[in-house]
Amino acid sequence: QEKIAEANAMYAKSGRLIVRPSGTEPYIRITYECFSSSPHAIFTGIKQIFDND
Repeated sequence: QEKIAEANAMYAKSGRLIVRPSGTEPYIRITYECFSSSPHAIFTGIKQIFDND
């Protein structure tokens, strides 16, 4: 919950972020729609937030 809030706070102005648990695998699914011309850099930042465990 905290990581989702952190990612939303950082990237909400540049796109739409959806984070949900996978229904069939032990993973989370991250969907990000970006208004920026550098989606890879933004997704890398989001991934780092969730990889810090």
